[in-house]
Amino acid sequence: MKQILTLSFCCMLLMLAGCGASGKSGSKNKGARVMPEGLAAAYRTDATRLAARELSTSRTSTMTEGDLPQDRIEYFYSLLTKIYWMTVDSANIPDLSSIHTFPTPDLRRVRVFLRPNSDLIANWSQGITTSSDLYLNQLLSRYGVTLEDYRTTAAGPSVVLVANRDVSTGGLAESLRHNLNFKSAEAVRGDGDGNNIEWGGEGKNQLALRLSIGHGDCPSGCIHRKYWIFYISETGDVTFMGTRGEIPAELEPQN
Repeated sequence: MKQILTLSFCCMLLMLAGCGASGKSGSKNKGARVMPEGLAAAYRTDATRLAARELSTSRTSTMTEGDLPQDRIEYFYSLLTKIYWMTVDSANIPDLSSIHTFPTPDLRRVRVFLRPNSDLIANWSQGITTSSDLYLNQLLSRYGVTLEDYRTTAAGPSVVLVANRDVSTGGLAESLRHNLNFKSAEAVRGDGDGNNIEWGGEGKNQLALRLSIGHGDCPSGCIHRKYWIFYISETGDVTFMGTRGEIPAELEPQN
C-alpha cells in the first residue's frame, strides 16, 4: 500500500512538472513570434530612410559624407516592429503592413551635374569613375559607387552615382557639392507622391510615427491622405492615437 501511495505521489509530481513546462513553452513561443521575412526587409529599408531623412534635417548632425547613424536605424526599426505587432494583436488597428516610406530620398542614387570644363568628363562619359582627384576617388570607392545614365544636357553633363549599399545620399550629395568638378548634386527623389511613413512632431511636444495612405492625383501630389498616428515616448513606448483624414472606403486597410 505504501509503495502504491509513493508511486501515485511521484506521478502527480511529474504531471505538475509537465504542466509547468507546457506553460513556459507556450509563453516562450508567443514572445518569439517572427515577422514575415519580406516585411522585415521592407521595414529595415523604411528605418534606414527615416534615419536618412532625420539626418538631412538635423542641424546638430556630426555625420559626414554618406555614413548613416546605425543606432537610429535600429531605433526606427524597433518602433516599426512594435507597431506591426500592435496591428496584429489589436482589433482596433487595421493591417498597416502595406504602408512603407515613399522612396524619397533614394538611398543609393545621387544625380550630379558636371561643370563643362571638368576633368572628369573624359572618363565619366565612358563609365570610368577614377580620376586625378584622389579625395573623390576615395569617396566613391568607399561607397562602391558606379555610374549610370550619363547625359549631355543644356545644363551640362549629368550622371547618376549609384552606391553599392544604402547610404546617406543627402550627405554624399553635400560632400560632392563642395567639389569644384560639380555644378550641383542632389539625392534622387521618387516620382510623384504616395503612401508614406513620417517621423516628427505631433501635437504639443510629442513625437510620432505617422503611417499614411495617399489618394487623388498622386503623380502630381496626393490630394487626400489618411494617417494612422502612433505616439512615441522618450523610452520608446508606442501608443496608437487614432487617425486623421479620409480616403475612399475601398482603400481602407482591413482589420
